[in-house]
Amino acid sequence: MVDIYFSQIDIEGLTRGQISSLEHKFSKKLLAHVLTNFYGKSEPLPSTELTDSGKPYLSDHSLEFNISHSYGKVVLAISDKPVGVDIEHTDRSVPEIVCRRFFDKTEATVEEWTKFESYSKLLGDGIYGVSYPPRNGEAFFKTYRPIENYVISVCSVENVFPERITFLDFPE
Repeated sequence: MVDIYFSQIDIEGLTRGQISSLEHKFSKKLLAHVLTNFYGKSEPLPSTELTDSGKPYLSDHSLEFNISHSYGKVVLAISDKPVGVDIEHTDRSVPEIVCRRFFDKTEATVEEWTKFESYSKLLGDGIYGVSYPPRNGEAFFKTYRPIENYVISVCSVENVFPERITFLDFPE
């Protein structure tokens, strides 16, 4: 089981630093909203902790989750198994040095990059600790294009993904 939730925040007129700060705060609110309204968790919600390598997890280990954001778009993947998610704008270019290091070629698509990022987030080892692509059957991917100019890739240890992403619109 993997569930995917998408929301967005107004970033017009904000600096890159302000956007990043707002996305981080909003991500926490999105997680709390989803845990309360879709998973029946009540206050106090389990706290979020970080592994030594920086992967977030719920302190009660009841669910796995991962969050990604890009230009005010925020995506949350929740599962009963390890999960990773990444969102990127389609205008993003993948630098040649990154392509050579991680894909053994000079060019990669944004979809390839989001799959790679979601896999590294699934493992929680960061991009430099990942051997990619995964061995057959080790990880499964699903890519979504929920809105124009954005790609979301989700990686799970099971090949069970929803057909659609749940869109949420709630106050910032």
